[in-house]
Amino acid sequence: MEKIDLLAEIEDVLRTAPPKATIRHDTPENQSWFGRAVAAVELWDSAAGMRATTYVNNIYARMAHETNQNYQGLMVLLNQAQFEDADARLCQPSDRSGVCVRLL
Repeated sequence: MEKIDLLAEIEDVLRTAPPKATIRHDTPENQSWFGRAVAAVELWDSAAGMRATTYVNNIYARMAHETNQNYQGLMVLLNQAQFEDADARLCQPSDRSGVCVRLL
């Protein structure tokens, strides 16, 4: 996947996040969103993907405080990936080598 495509996916995942009030609801929409979120983070960084999986596994904790901490952790990873991949908008491959030339 090209960096620009990954950035678009991460931005869409952030844009379509379930409302915080319903994040613990065991719905197909939430499960789908969590799956997309983890997959996007894994594509960006495999180690961060493992953390994202842990956050998602703990979203359904008994205590709302734990749910909030895990949801915030996942959102921070998604925002970090978005910020770091924002470079994709500022450059284009100079040739087939994939070397990036800044467009400033």
